[in-house]
Amino acid sequence: MNSQTYTTSGTYTEVVGCTTHELVLTINTSGTNSTSITACDSYLWPINSQTYTTSGTYTEVIGCTTHELVLTINISGTNSTSITACDSYLWPVNSQTYTTSGTYTEVIGCTTHELMLTINTSGTNSTSITACDSYLWPVNNQTYTNSGTYTEVIGCTTHELVLTINTSGTNTATETACDSYLWPVNSQTYTTSGTYTEVIGCTTHELVLTINTSGTNSTSITACDSYLWPVNSQTYTTSGTYTEVIGCTTHELVLTINTSGTNSTSITACDSYLWPVNSQTYTTSGTYTEVIGCTTHELVLTINTSGTNSTSITACDSYLWPVNSQTYTTSGTYTEVIGCTTHELVLTINTSGTNTTTETACDSYLWPVNNQTYTTSGTYTEVIGCTTHELVLTINTSGTNSTSITACDSYLWPVNSQIYTTSGTYTEVMGCTTHELVLTINTSGTITTTETACDSYLWPVNSQTYTTSGTYTEVIGCTTHELVLTINTSGTNSTSITACDSYLWPINSQTYTTSGTYTEVVGCTTHELMLTINTSGTNSPRRQPATATCGRSTARPTPPAAPTPR
Repeated sequence: MNSQTYTTSGTYTEVVGCTTHELVLTINTSGTNSTSITACDSYLWPINSQTYTTSGTYTEVIGCTTHELVLTINISGTNSTSITACDSYLWPVNSQTYTTSGTYTEVIGCTTHELMLTINTSGTNSTSITACDSYLWPVNNQTYTNSGTYTEVIGCTTHELVLTINTSGTNTATETACDSYLWPVNSQTYTTSGTYTEVIGCTTHELVLTINTSGTNSTSITACDSYLWPVNSQTYTTSGTYTEVIGCTTHELVLTINTSGTNSTSITACDSYLWPVNSQTYTTSGTYTEVIGCTTHELVLTINTSGTNSTSITACDSYLWPVNSQTYTTSGTYTEVIGCTTHELVLTINTSGTNTTTETACDSYLWPVNNQTYTTSGTYTEVIGCTTHELVLTINTSGTNSTSITACDSYLWPVNSQIYTTSGTYTEVMGCTTHELVLTINTSGTITTTETACDSYLWPVNSQTYTTSGTYTEVIGCTTHELVLTINTSGTNSTSITACDSYLWPINSQTYTTSGTYTEVVGCTTHELMLTINTSGTNSPRRQPATATCGRSTARPTPPAAPTPR
């Protein structure tokens, strides 16, 4: 109107002719709102409801704000992999292990990864081979020269070769035989001297053979009881004809065996004895023999020196004197003459008694009566003098019973009914068992969290989703987690407005100058503004009431849903 430029809000007038032009001016400061987005294939920009399919920087001016979209569009794609595995397969894409064949998918970013998996069952194929010097294994075309067990994995099959390598060699045998020789190597019979060969496995067998003509040598022998034949060092105990082949000579023994007899005589004499069998006089005890024909005469001779043998004995209740097999029950001095000796017994008789002790011990028990240590239960006796000590013993095995406990604030140990409030290792011995308590005491506590959510809430403490308001608790270890939760129901409030030039929306205190549909989320309610902006038709740009020029507001708000009571 007057070609003037204004940079501040205010009311300006200009008189042109008879008309006073009045300008009521509001100047808003321009601003920029920049957003960076990465999307797959396309992106719908909520600012202008436009869909973009290529990367780039896009701008949209709304009011005095320039909205800038820095957009990266990635093309969606599929990455397909075919895998054959044994028993199971760990897919690096998602770190999952699969044990059955199938087609599996995983979406990462804009790429759909597809795994076509074949699972084969593992198996083992074992072969045992014996070879000379070396062996070429067809499974892997490897040549082995040593015995051993070798494996080769082909696909899901483990091939096992149990290999025995024998060294090639020559075995030479020198044999001398009579008339003919049956060679065990090849079961052939040879009747002439010579050198023969036979190959078996990895060994070349060589026979150096000498054939001699057979002959016979006969001997007649008479012996007592048995005869040791020098020809073969064998002892014979019965008459008969025996043969032994040595070299090509057959030795013949015509043997007569007569039974030997023994005539044994036991003699006890004083000082010396004349044996009539051989007219010899003996002065010392001993066993003497004399062979006459096939009879062996034996003299068991005891030479006793004439004298007196005195013995002092203390016994309990009674005493059996071995000298005369008499039993005595009273103390005294007794004599018995046997052979050349006068035996004297000086006897003391004491009355017997019994002392019984019952003991229970762990692992072992040292009995003071005899200083013996016992490790097994039982009844043991020890005679000391005329007293029989009896020990009735029960041995229990020692042991340790260790228990690890974690408790909150305190712990009552059932073993000893003690209450512990500090961590530590405690022991209690009961009988032969040492009870050990390894105790960890943690302090109890409560953590309270207050949350307000729309429709539902996933509590990270226990990964539970709640859809109603309330107070929930979860005990983890010694900590009680408390959730004070308010769940509000989501709703939509839609308002239709027609305004002149601009409209200030009370919901978000934003001023709009262009028609359109605008949304604002407040709490659990989505407010929707369907706005129509009409240009004022007066010469003065002063804002008039909506009903004066631009028509009536048609706001029909939908009442928000009532919040769920806490």
